[in-house]
Amino acid sequence: MDRPVDPQIAQIESCIGFIKNPTAGAEPEAEKFVEDSSVPDFVGITGGPEIRNEDDAAGQIIKTGRAICRMKMTNGVFGNISARVGDRIIVTETGSSLAELENSIVVCDLGGNPLNGRKPSCEISSHVRIYRETKSNCVIHCHPFFMIANSLLYDEPKIFGFPVIKADIGDGPNGISSFILPAILEKSLTIVYGHGVFTMGNDNFCEQLKAIYDLECTLCRNKFLGEIKRLLKK
Repeated sequence: MDRPVDPQIAQIESCIGFIKNPTAGAEPEAEKFVEDSSVPDFVGITGGPEIRNEDDAAGQIIKTGRAICRMKMTNGVFGNISARVGDRIIVTETGSSLAELENSIVVCDLGGNPLNGRKPSCEISSHVRIYRETKSNCVIHCHPFFMIANSLLYDEPKIFGFPVIKADIGDGPNGISSFILPAILEKSLTIVYGHGVFTMGNDNFCEQLKAIYDLECTLCRNKFLGEIKRLLKK
């Protein structure tokens, strides 16, 4: 079955088209995009300093999903979140909305095999590899608009010092899971070309959310909008 295409991509490609070829008549649309690109407030989460059991993990995953959506770091069903608790991985269900995860939590073994009758995220193989090869206990994957836009516009190996990997969705020899390491080991965060960001952390999702917010809403946003504003002034 074909996976859905992130609807943000069409708008990103339109903006990049303007930056690369700012033809006459395209300015009003570019100006409106800039005007509409407000900065969301940071949304943190509460619930204890660390994840101690499966219920803690599910609770923090639900809160983290809501925070990601409130900060507009993903669109609809695009993204996944997990936590490791002992010999279990607690992860979001495939096709689930990060804003409404109460009935979309999957319990897997450390190989990513589901144990509660639900189907885990299609990116479970990347989560499994991170847990197998690092000491991290929390993973977030989401689709921030300006990170994706910067990766497609500049096509560079790093953005603001964070590594960028090129890979297909999922597993296999060309899949994200084959490239996620060692990239994410550099700064606990790696951008996936045209596909968003993965972060990993130790005891909860708080620092990961702040890292995603700062990179997206300050650095990547300002750089991308700066390109458009520069062209509008000409």
